[in-house]
Amino acid sequence: MPVPIGSLAEIESEFDVAVLDQWGVLHDGRQPYEASVAALAWLHRAGKPVAVLSNSGKRSDVNRKRIEAMGIPPQLIGHVETSGETAWRDFCSGRVNLDGRERPRLFPVAQAQGDPDDWADGNTGVELVSKVGNADAVLLMGMPRGGRMAEAESALTEALRLSLPLICTNPDKTSPLGAQFVPSPGAVADDYSRNGGRVIHYGKPHAAVFEAVRRRHPDVKRSRFLMVGDSLEHDIAGARAAGFLSALVRCGIHKPELDRMGGDAASAVAKLAAKPGNAPPDYTLARLA
Repeated sequence: MPVPIGSLAEIESEFDVAVLDQWGVLHDGRQPYEASVAALAWLHRAGKPVAVLSNSGKRSDVNRKRIEAMGIPPQLIGHVETSGETAWRDFCSGRVNLDGRERPRLFPVAQAQGDPDDWADGNTGVELVSKVGNADAVLLMGMPRGGRMAEAESALTEALRLSLPLICTNPDKTSPLGAQFVPSPGAVADDYSRNGGRVIHYGKPHAAVFEAVRRRHPDVKRSRFLMVGDSLEHDIAGARAAGFLSALVRCGIHKPELDRMGGDAASAVAKLAAKPGNAPPDYTLARLA
């Protein structure tokens, strides 16, 4: 049963590094949550290093600027690690093996104009191509925008026909946007997999992003990292597999379901965590505080 807490200060002695999800923990996609800046300020005063760990397909610097633009003071943001950054490094170092090609050709599907070029900038281990038929794999960083769903579906159908793997750099299936929740690339990747396609995921709950954070603090034991997230499937399951402590905030993607369940918060979280693919957190709190 997760232990309910009101703030991270209640478990100050239990962790040395705070690893914070971005959407659903720090902000709702448009503005910071009411208490998140105060919580970051407390972590700073307490001498707890902060790592922001996000399932964003974009590079880390882009996300740092996005966080700062929402009004979160830059001195309170520590290391920012994104799934897009981890993928970029793997391609740059040649760790991604696509049928032995030294410089894989990727067709970016569904991204906003300019995003793939910004992501690939400076990476000598990857080449972007403009036709699916010329690609070794397709790259999915974000959701189709501006009515481009039909175009994306056509490209993915062609990629399936050609048996191309899909590189998904955002495994989230839904994300908060203001008071609403919108589909995310992980849902598209799941459809691709169900239709027989091979998917290579970057991001939580997969190990690479957690290890990237851990390498920044080599002298800190795994059990002294605290992952604060809003997804039992991604943040909490990934943290448990990495050996991190975890805390679930109830204001993120599980809020609608938890509200419907009602009753004792810790019991509701435990019931939700028992569903396939989810994992139980060590702690739960209403919001980052």
